[in-house]
Amino acid sequence: MKYCPYCAEALTKPTKICPYCKKSLEFELIKEMLESGESSQIDKKAKFRIWYKEHSHIIYPFITLVIGFIAGAILLYGFAQTQFAGERSDYKETIASLEATIQNNAASANTSQTELEEIIARKDQVIGVLLEQKDLYSRMTYFTSRLGSNSTITPNTAEDADYYKRNTLYLIRLFEEAQEKLKTLDFEDEKNYNLQSVPSLLE
Repeated sequence: MKYCPYCAEALTKPTKICPYCKKSLEFELIKEMLESGESSQIDKKAKFRIWYKEHSHIIYPFITLVIGFIAGAILLYGFAQTQFAGERSDYKETIASLEATIQNNAASANTSQTELEEIIARKDQVIGVLLEQKDLYSRMTYFTSRLGSNSTITPNTAEDADYYKRNTLYLIRLFEEAQEKLKTLDFEDEKNYNLQSVPSLLE
């Protein structure tokens, strides 16, 4: 029967480490360390080998734990990278869709703005023509009022009659041309103008 030289426990089978105190039983290494210690120079390699043998039951699990931690970190990092790549792809598609929507809205806004500007320009033209007609109508009214300044509603001379006739017909023609221009601008006027205010004069 052999006994551990450190704890004096019985060793039932040959072993390199005491199952009780976990001390190394490699006596050749111990002897080498002791012999080197006589000269006050301990062999570091021998000492390390003894220490390693005595603590191998702790070192291996620790190394396994570290390797597992590193492997887990690598797997987690890879998974995170894959998930991030997928999310980035989704974000890119969303951004592209939003940019397309913005461009479409901008194009639609430009089209609407152009149409609105055209409508405003057409309205301005209509207003201009209506103001022109108003002026023409006022001038025709003025001529008519001058013709009716006496009780017989007739010009004083033939020259006056010809003058009033030519000017009135001219104003009527301008007024009718303005009416045609309004039609080209899609403006409908429901009023019926009686421009033949002095029929006997215009015959």
